Amino acid sequence: MSPLKHGSKEKRANKQKEVKNMAIDPVCKMEVDEKKAKFKSKHQDKTYYFCASGCKTAFDNNPEKYCKKVESDHPKRRGCC
Repeated sequence: MSPLKHGSKEKRANKQKEVKNMAIDPVCKMEVDEKKAKFKSKHQDKTYYFCASGCKTAFDNNPEKYCKKVESDHPKRRGCC
């Protein structure tokens, strides 16, 4: 077997898997690794991930403010894409 070359399909596939585990902090919009996140909250059966305790606290004090913002930042898609 030959070692992985820079830009190989396997390397790109692994990188794409890593990206799938990233969430967006609804307060500050920072990317947060879902597997490593220390700060999480559940709201209406959905888990939200935060970069820091301050963002989690802000969300917990007024989740509706940030849930509406998340939905408007990422409109629901229709169809296949």
